[in-house]
Amino acid sequence: MLENIKTNAVPFLSYAILVYTNLYILIPRYLLKKRISSYVLLMAFSMVMITLLASSYLAFYFENINIQTAEFFTSIRGKIAVITEVIISLCLSMTLFLIDEWYKKEQLIKELEQKHLASQIGFTNNQINEHFLFNSLNNIYVMLDEKVNTKNGQSHIFIKSDGMVIKVFLDDITYVETANDYVYINTIHKDRYLTLVSLKTIEKELPAEKFMRVHRYYLIGIAHVSKLEGNLIHIGKTKIRISRALRTQVYQSIIGNKLIER
Repeated sequence: MLENIKTNAVPFLSYAILVYTNLYILIPRYLLKKRISSYVLLMAFSMVMITLLASSYLAFYFENINIQTAEFFTSIRGKIAVITEVIISLCLSMTLFLIDEWYKKEQLIKELEQKHLASQIGFTNNQINEHFLFNSLNNIYVMLDEKVNTKNGQSHIFIKSDGMVIKVFLDDITYVETANDYVYINTIHKDRYLTLVSLKTIEKELPAEKFMRVHRYYLIGIAHVSKLEGNLIHIGKTKIRISRALRTQVYQSIIGNKLIER
């Protein structure tokens, strides 16, 4: 029993560190932000290092116990056996991660549906209580306000989020990112609204002179761009990748003829 623990302690610990690093560092910082090449390079480097560490430890451990086993772990076949265990560990952890993400998404959808239903019930109840007149007048005010904004230039939009209808000023929106059937609307106030519309739909509702698509997953507020760095746009501390096909158009729209150079 003790010998088995000594044999597997370092390999198991190294596999556990790799799995943790993958799930809580590499996936959130690189894979989910569509930085695929960086993720693949870092993942490959980590797998090679863990393989070398585990095989070297096993070869050292068996050196005075079984010379054939020690030689096996120093050979290519031994390293292939170790990296196979590493890949299996990663596959199992990725499977668990995907199941967890799917479960969270399903729970979020159910929660949004419940809040929407609750808001609908609340609206129905308002039809028969003393606040109905106030709500009706408020709706008329919102409609008139929207008409004024259409004439004088749109200043805000309304979105459904967390069971509420929220007013969001266009000048406050820094960028919009897609999340499957939803989008996240980010603002200068650090608010982050999740709403059930597609990025294509929200793009049609926003004025083209203030917002532009820079990637299939991102829409940015042009006024909030602080830096351009190759294929990256800086908005505050957030870096957003520019699609290669849109790079020239993005640079022209953001910089125009305002670049001062020699």
